Amino acid sequence: MTKPTASHALEWAEQGHHASGVMLTAQRLIALQDIIGKQLPAAMRGGFAVAQVKGVELTLIVDHAALAAKLRQLTPSLLKHIQDGGWHAESLKIKVASRPNAPPPYQTERQAQPLDASALGHFEALRQELRPGPLAQAIDRLLSHHKR
Repeated sequence: MTKPTASHALEWAEQGHHASGVMLTAQRLIALQDIIGKQLPAAMRGGFAVAQVKGVELTLIVDHAALAAKLRQLTPSLLKHIQDGGWHAESLKIKVASRPNAPPPYQTERQAQPLDASALGHFEALRQELRPGPLAQAIDRLLSHHKR
C-alpha cells in the first residue's frame, strides 16, 4: 500500500534544511493570507493568494481586476491588520493573474421566500390606493409575478 502524496510531501519537508525553509515560507504565506482573508467579506476571500514576501513588500495575486481595485482601496487597513498580526509589511503589490488551483467562485444561497396569501392581499389593497406611476407599476409586476 502506497502513502498518499501529501504524506510524501510532508516527509520531504521534514527531512532537510532546504525543505524546512520551504515549509517555513509556506507557513508564512498561509498565515498572511489568513490575516488578510479575515478582513474581507466572504465573497472575496477565495479570490486572492499571497504569492510572495520580499522584504517589507507583500505580493498578492488576484483573480480579476475588480477584486484588485477593491484590495487597492483597502490597502491601508489591510497593512494595519498585517502589522497588528506581528508582520513587518509596508506595501502591498497586487497583480491580476489566473490561478490554476483557485477555489470555485463564492456562491450565495438564495433566501427569497414566496409571498403568502395575506401578504399578497396587503399588496393588492395598497395597489388600489395608489395613483398611476412607477410604484403602482412595480406593485403590479410583483403581484403578477407571485400569482403565477
